[in-house]
This record gives sequence, structure tokens and C-alpha cells, in this order.
Amino acid sequence: MVAAPSVNVPIIDEPDVSSLRMLATVDFGTLSSGAREILLLWQPSFKDGWLPTSIMFGKFYLPYGLLTDEHRTYVRMQSKTSLRDYEMGVSLGWDAPELLHFDLSLTNGFQSAGGFTNADLRYAITPNLRWNPPNLPFMLGASYSRHISEKGVNPYSLSGFGALSLGRLSGGLIKGSILGEYCVSRYWNEATRNERMGFFYSSVDTSGFQQAVSESQSAGYYIETNLTLNQRFTLVYKFDDLRLDLRFSGDSFQRHGAGFNWHLLSNLILMTRLEIAVVHREALKTLLDAKAAQSVGLAMLRLWL
Repeated sequence: MVAAPSVNVPIIDEPDVSSLRMLATVDFGTLSSGAREILLLWQPSFKDGWLPTSIMFGKFYLPYGLLTDEHRTYVRMQSKTSLRDYEMGVSLGWDAPELLHFDLSLTNGFQSAGGFTNADLRYAITPNLRWNPPNLPFMLGASYSRHISEKGVNPYSLSGFGALSLGRLSGGLIKGSILGEYCVSRYWNEATRNERMGFFYSSVDTSGFQQAVSESQSAGYYIETNLTLNQRFTLVYKFDDLRLDLRFSGDSFQRHGAGFNWHLLSNLILMTRLEIAVVHREALKTLLDAKAAQSVGLAMLRLWL
């Protein structure tokens, strides 16, 4: 269980001029604890189109890849960009109305959810681009992130992603969306640098699998389908696939997830998932203490005040 109180304090709020806000969120719970976002968000009203329309400074969730609220998504864990990973620095955003959005983040590599440890990472650069044409039923995007390490091994990730609006495509007859992302990473497989990858390893690794893939290029993709039945109830299906070594397609981790999101109140959502895990490599099927080999049922109640 996690409680995450947050504050959003307006410092400057001048319509048509600029706004400056301070945002902060702190985790209290058994799953995680410590500071999440602690940042200043400045939205200036620059007249020159080349100047940024938003500036974030502080500790924040990195604008990268497909933005979902599924912190256990394999591509997010693979690239260390889950909802439990934050970076310190500055992120600049540019908007072309109803068409393009571009982010450029310059960070110092701090990525721990609350511990401010950097695992030898000195700094990082992350460009992120989204194209959302107003008269078409889709969005496309691409992200790249590269971290510079003191040890000479520089982790990187490259992501291509998109979304299809079923409502726009069907003229409003079907409400929902299909989301997808494909991500390639390298040097993020090592659990000492990317603690999320401990999800895929046994605590007693007699086969040397973790060491064998520590510097391999990994590849993963994610598909999510949402079907909105009414304003309160949405059916969800998602599929994860991850190969820790791109060269060996048979060594993949996969997961099917199905459930629903039920808006009980305007500030209360019940989320359920039944997740069926599939591990294709015979040697990995015996790693019963590896979480990625376990099928689970989840129920999450999200409440905000």
C-alpha cells in the first residue's frame, strides 16, 4: 500500500503572461517511500516561437516514451523510466498548437526514487518528440535517452511509440484507444545500475543468466487496448514482451494482462488486473522466485483529495 500526498503551490499566476508553480509528491507506504517529484514548473508566454513554452527544474519523471500509469510495464523497466524513477535537472518543452510537442531534458543521472543515488551515472540527455495531427486519429512519437557513466559504459534507450483513437477512427461509435511502444536499450540490464531489472532475475542465479545479458542490447514492446463502455467503466487489455538479449528471440519474457478501470467517484478509481506471465526459456522457468515468472491478480484503489 502506498499513500502519496502532493502539493501544487502557485507562486506566479498571471494570465497571458506567465505562471510559476511548485509541485511536490512524497511516498509513504510499504511499496516505496521517499520524495517523488520536487520541482518548479515555469510556463512563460514567450512571443518567439523558438523559445520554450514550459521549463521544469528539480526532480521529475523523465518525459520519455509512452506515458502510462502502469509502473510495471516491461519497456519502462527496461529503459529505467518507470513511474518510480526520477531524474534531477531541467526539462524544456516546446509546443506547436495541436501538432507537435518536443521535450529536451538535461539531467545529472540521479535516478533513485528517494535515495538520490546515481550508480556511477554522471549526466544524461533525453530528447522526446510527439506528433499529434488534429484531423487524424493517431499520435506518433520517438524518444532517445543516453546516460554518461564514470565507468565508460554509457546506458542508452531508443523508443518509438504511438496511439490510435478508436473514437476518431469510428466517428464516435467506439470509444477507446490502442497504444503501442517498441524500445531498444543497452547497458540497462545490470541490476546494480537499474534495480527494476531485478524483477527478471532469480535471487540465486546458478546459470549465470544475469551476467550473460548484463551488456546485451535488449528489446521490448508494449500494447494496450482500452475500450470505454461508459463514462465510468473501461475494459483494459495489455501485452508485454521483453528480450534481454535482442539476438535470442526464444529467451523472452511475456505477460498478458486484462481487467478494468472503474471510476467509482470523481476522485476514486478501482483498477483490477489479471496478469498471466509466460517465460519461454526452459532454464528460466525454474526461477520461481523471479517475479517475472509469476502470474498475479491485482486490485488497486486510487484515491486523491
